[in-house]
Amino acid sequence: MNPLTLACLLVPLAWSEPAAAPQPAPAAVERPEPGPWLEAAFGPESLAALRRRGIFILQGRPGAWRLRMTDWKALQALSARTQAAQELEPALAKLKAGQALADSGPLAFLPLAELPPSGLVTPPMHALLAAMAAYHDHWTALTRALAEPRATALEAPAGTDLFAASWGKEFAKSTGADAASEAVPLAKPYFDKVLAGVHRDPAAAAHFVTYVSQRWQADVLNRLETDVSAGLPSEELRGWLRRYLGDQLRIHALADIRRRVSELEKKTSLASDLAELRAAAAVLRGNPKLIAELEGLVQAAAPAPGPELTSAGLHLEKPVRLGQHEQGDAVTVSGAYWVDGLPPGQRVEVEETSLRRTPKGFRDVETRAVKRANGGPYVVSRTFVLEDSRSFLLQSIISAAAGNVIDEAIEVPVAKEFELALGRLASADNQALGCALKEAETSYARLEAQIADAAREKPQYRELLETCRARRQRAVKNAAALAKLEEALPEAASDSSPERCQYDLKRVDDAVDMARSLPAGCDRYLSGLRGQRRIISRRAADQRVFCAADAEAASRRRACDFGAAARGWARGLAILDADPAARCGRTAREALRAEADIRAAGLDERWRAAFSEQLQQAESETTPSGRLSRLNPLLARIGALPDPYCFAAERTRAETLAREAGQALVMPDAVEQRLGGDESAGGAAESVAARRRELLDEAAALRTKLEEEQAPAAVAPAEPPAKAAAPAKPKNPVKAPAESKTAPKARKTRAEKRP
Repeated sequence: MNPLTLACLLVPLAWSEPAAAPQPAPAAVERPEPGPWLEAAFGPESLAALRRRGIFILQGRPGAWRLRMTDWKALQALSARTQAAQELEPALAKLKAGQALADSGPLAFLPLAELPPSGLVTPPMHALLAAMAAYHDHWTALTRALAEPRATALEAPAGTDLFAASWGKEFAKSTGADAASEAVPLAKPYFDKVLAGVHRDPAAAAHFVTYVSQRWQADVLNRLETDVSAGLPSEELRGWLRRYLGDQLRIHALADIRRRVSELEKKTSLASDLAELRAAAAVLRGNPKLIAELEGLVQAAAPAPGPELTSAGLHLEKPVRLGQHEQGDAVTVSGAYWVDGLPPGQRVEVEETSLRRTPKGFRDVETRAVKRANGGPYVVSRTFVLEDSRSFLLQSIISAAAGNVIDEAIEVPVAKEFELALGRLASADNQALGCALKEAETSYARLEAQIADAAREKPQYRELLETCRARRQRAVKNAAALAKLEEALPEAASDSSPERCQYDLKRVDDAVDMARSLPAGCDRYLSGLRGQRRIISRRAADQRVFCAADAEAASRRRACDFGAAARGWARGLAILDADPAARCGRTAREALRAEADIRAAGLDERWRAAFSEQLQQAESETTPSGRLSRLNPLLARIGALPDPYCFAAERTRAETLAREAGQALVMPDAVEQRLGGDESAGGAAESVAARRRELLDEAAALRTKLEEEQAPAAVAPAEPPAKAAAPAKPKNPVKAPAESKTAPKARKTRAEKRP
C-alpha cells in the first residue's frame, strides 16, 4: 500500500469520537458447594446417617464435605414418606400403652415398609412395622362390632388372657394352642382337657362363662354344665368355645407383640434408627424443594484448581478356574493413577472410594485417605466376595480437596451356574422335607455327579459337595426309619381299637418318637399318631373315670345311700355312653354289673319308700289284728331282701309295732271276758299273758343275735342289748327252727342274689 492511501485511511480515525470505556463484567453469583450445603441443611448427625446408609457418597471431612454421588431414587422415596415417618413414633407409644393404633382404616405409617432395609428404614424398623401391623389387625378384630345382634365391641381388649392362667399354660404346653392361627381345632380339646376332663378347673369354666356373658350377653352356664355331665360338647357350646378361644388368642397375641417390641428396643439399634429417621424426615418435610435445590447445586458445581489426576483405567481380574466368576468367588478390581501439578516435594491428601452400584442402591462403600506426591502410578484395588449371582458395576471415585475427579466404573459379570446348583440342592431338600425320601436320595446323587469336577477347582463347590453327601446319607437314614415306622403303624393303631381293648400308650409313643425324627413332610404320620394317642388316652381315661365312679357308687350302696349310689353309676355309665369304644373287655363286664346294680339301687329306694308308707298305714290301724295283718308281710319282705341291714330302722319300727299289737291281743281283761268272771279264770289269763310276753322277748333276742351275725364286716354292728333274764322253762317247749350262726359268704354281685 502506498503512503497516500495509508494517510487517507488514517485521517477519519484520527478525527472520530473517542471510544467508550469498557464496562466491567457482571459479578458471578457465588453458589455454595453441595457438601457444606448438605451439612447445613441436614445437620451433622443426620448427614452422617444418610452417608452411612449409602444415600450420599461424601469425601472429605465434617465442615468440608465433597458430595460425589447421590442415590436420588432413595432420597425421593424417603421424601415422599415423611408424613408416614412422623406418624410412626406416636403410634409406637400407643402400642406400648396398650391402646389402639388407629380408629379404623389403614395405618398412616405403613408406607415406610416399602423402603428397602438398606436405607434409613433398617431391618429392626421393618420388624417393628410388621409387628405393629399385626397388632392393629388383632385389635381391630377384637374391637369391631360383630354380626350377632347381642355382640358388643370391647372398649379395650386388655386383661389377662387364658394362656396367662395356670390351666391355660398347661393346655398350651400340651397342645401348642398359644401359637395356633385359628380357634376352630381347639374347641373340642379345650372342652376335653380343661372344662370337662378329669383335671377340669372351675376357674377356667368361670372365666369362659364370664367372658361370654360380657362379650355377647349370653348365659352359657346351664349349657356348659349339661354338656360336662354328658361328657360331650354340643354344637351350640362348640360355637361359643370357638368365639371365646378366638378372642383369647387375639388378646394373647396383643400381649406377645408388646413383649416382642420391648425386646426389639433392648436388643437392637431400633431406638437410634428411629431417631435418625425422625431427624432426616423432619428436614425433608420442612423444605419440600430441598431435592431440587440440591440437584441445581450439583449441576453447577465446578472443580477448584488443584493437582491433576490421571487414571490408567480399571481392570477386572480374569477368572482362573472354570473361566467365569460365580457366587462365592473372590473378585478383584484394580486400577492406577498419576498425580501432576504439585510443587516439588509437596504431598496432597487423596481419597479413594469404591462401591458397588446395584438396582437397590449403593452397597459396600469404602473410602481410604492417602498422601500422594507428583508421579505414580498409584495402585488402587478392591476385592469382593460375590454373595449372589447378580452382575453389578464397581464404581471408583478418586479426588483431592481441589482439582479434577476420577470417576470410573466397570461391570462385573457373574455366572449363574453355582446358583443353579444351589437351586438343585434346594429342590432335593424339598423332596426330603416332603417325605419323598427315595426321590431325594436320587436327586442328591445326581447333583453330586454334576458338581464333582467343579469341586476340585473351587472351594464353594467343594463345600456344596460335602453338604450334598451329608444330606443324601441323612435321606437314606430317614428312609430306613420311615420303613420301620410304617411297619409299626398297624400295631400302634390296634391299641386304639375296642376289639383289642388294651388302651396302652407305649407303642404309639414309640411310633411318635420315630415320626418326630423324620422331616416335616412326614407329619402326615405324626398327625395320625397324635390322633390315635388322643383316642387311646381318652378311652383309657374314660375307663378310669368309670371305674372310680363305680367304686364310689358301690361304697355308697354299702352305706345304704341308694340315691347317691344310683347317681354315681349313672355318671359312670354316661361316660361310657359318650364313648362307646371305651365299653369293652373288663369295663364292659363292669358296666353290665353297674346297670344291674343301678336297677337294684332304684328298687331298694322304692322299697324304702313303700316300707315307710306301709308303716304309716299300720300305725293308723285301730285294731291289733289289723295292724299285724300289715306288719307281718312287711317283716317277711325285709327279711327276704339281700341287704336287710339297710332297712334296720324300718324293721325295728315294724317289730316294735308288732310286739305291741301281739301284747294287745292277750290282755287279761279280754281273756277274762272269754273265760268268765271267777278268780281262777282271772289267774289263768294272767299266766297265759305273761307266758306270751316271755316268748315274744325270746324271739326278739334271737332275731337281734341273728342280725348281728349276718351284718357285713364293713358295717360296725350295734352294741348287743343287755341279756334278758332266762325265762321259766315251759313244760312242752316249742323248738325254734335251726338258724345258721355263720355270716353268709361274700356275694359275687349284688344283682345275682336279688329275687
